Amino acid sequence: MHKIESGGFDDGLVPREELSKSLRQSQRAWLKFRDANCEAYYTLMSGGLSRNEDREVCLGEMTSERTRFLEKIYLQGKLFDEE
Repeated sequence: MHKIESGGFDDGLVPREELSKSLRQSQRAWLKFRDANCEAYYTLMSGGLSRNEDREVCLGEMTSERTRFLEKIYLQGKLFDEE
């Protein structure tokens, strides 16, 4: 997020403060979703010897996916892949 807030996306259409506030709100909501999703996965895997590892993998994969999404829309200005 720091990379994004410090000068990535700036088309001049949205004030930087508004963009930054929106991004922070979105990230807070996403973190709650990620944690709940991985906790549900952990519960599903309960009883398994690798469930703690499974939760960590879930957190890592979701975080990597979110990072790629943020970089694409905020640094490259693309919401959808262009063909």
